[in-house]
Amino acid sequence: LDDPSKRESDLSLDSRFLERSHAADIVLASAKGAPGTISRQQMIADLKTVSKALD
Repeated sequence: LDDPSKRESDLSLDSRFLERSHAADIVLASAKGAPGTISRQQMIADLKTVSKALD
């Protein structure tokens, strides 16, 4: 069945995620690893770094 799912609220994004400086940080952080995949620990570290930059 292709019924649309019922969601409690609309999806919202913080505008800081779309700013060029933060987008570049995310791209650079993800480009550092080997092509393909990165480890779970590296992903968590990258997310913490980006989160601190957004504060």
